[in-house]
Amino acid sequence: MMKRLLTFLFLATVVFAGCSKDNDSNSVVLGDNIIGKWMKADINGLPAPTNEKVVFTFVSLTEAYRSGSFTNLPGNEAIWSDRFKMNVAIEGNKITLTGAVDEHTTAVVEFDVSSIGATEFSATLKVTATVDGNVVFSMEEADRFVKVTDNYTQAVRGIWEGHVTSEQSEYDDNLNHRWQYNSDGTYVYYNQDGDSWIPNPTNTLNEYFVDGNLLCMRWINNGVEYREWWEIASIENNVMSWTALRKRDDGTTYTASFSMTKVIPEGYVDLGLPSGTLWKTENEPNPADTNDFYTYDEAVAAFGDMLPVKLQMNELIENCQWAYDDDNHTAIATGPNGNTLVLPLMGKRSCNGNVLGVGVNACYWSSTAKDDELAWRLDIVNKNVYMYDGNKCAGASVRLVW
Repeated sequence: MMKRLLTFLFLATVVFAGCSKDNDSNSVVLGDNIIGKWMKADINGLPAPTNEKVVFTFVSLTEAYRSGSFTNLPGNEAIWSDRFKMNVAIEGNKITLTGAVDEHTTAVVEFDVSSIGATEFSATLKVTATVDGNVVFSMEEADRFVKVTDNYTQAVRGIWEGHVTSEQSEYDDNLNHRWQYNSDGTYVYYNQDGDSWIPNPTNTLNEYFVDGNLLCMRWINNGVEYREWWEIASIENNVMSWTALRKRDDGTTYTASFSMTKVIPEGYVDLGLPSGTLWKTENEPNPADTNDFYTYDEAVAAFGDMLPVKLQMNELIENCQWAYDDDNHTAIATGPNGNTLVLPLMGKRSCNGNVLGVGVNACYWSSTAKDDELAWRLDIVNKNVYMYDGNKCAGASVRLVW
């Protein structure tokens, strides 16, 4: 229990800290100024190494989320914190965060904000921990936070290939690297074998998260856990740039950088969607059905997580401009980047076997079930596109995603 307590306290000190105790903090008014996403920038007046950065998001004046990845903590423990929820109370210029480590242990983080603006705030911090009501730990820290406006949580998804672009880095091996970031918080790291890319056979775990522009990864190789930290500098025109402030053993620092290009698998199109989802350019044939229809259960069994979820279909509907080609009986979705996706109007098959709306309407299954009988699908009816909860026994088309 004590190890978990020390771990929690360490994270609290790196999440919030303050500077400039001489400022008149009583004149600071927080209010809605604190709402938003903040990342630690300085530690005791010095730039914070990327592996010590934390992102803290105030979604309201009573609720916040913390993200960070830390190793070498007291007791040789580590923290992997992806949007961990915390309770917040604000009175004047004081912010109090309360977290339950376990049923016996409570940590209270209090910090007086000495200054806050549109892009940064500074504060003095006090951490107190109690076990069964008895104070067992108390400390203060000092740092600075900056506001984060970018959020690459969805844009990072997909396959990226690139290499180190800085002159010095512990990761500089003069080779290209490839990562596939999945929507479920896992990733695949590939080794290059000639012209082919092969998933690394020795890595396990392979988890990541992005909060704001902070990218944290961890993996296990031969029983040993490793971690890596980067800040996403930009994702534009299918090019992603990373940067990181690294600290050497002697205390000096250097900046590492990495540049990658998005890999578009053959047969898929990038529409420039916020999630980074790639859509296949052709429907999936069904040798057992003359109209290439699938029931919901058939589609899930055949394609699994290659089927789009409801959110991905909603994103397609809401972020694309839709047009219709009456001569070719197709709907055309134009993405934010100008690329297009063509969806044939194949109609559907009702549960009683009747084929309806061929050449006029279309239905495409998602993998998201509503209940035991219904599942969500993208319907195109009379040149209107929307999500519809249809019977799983109906026959509909299938278009896959990456």
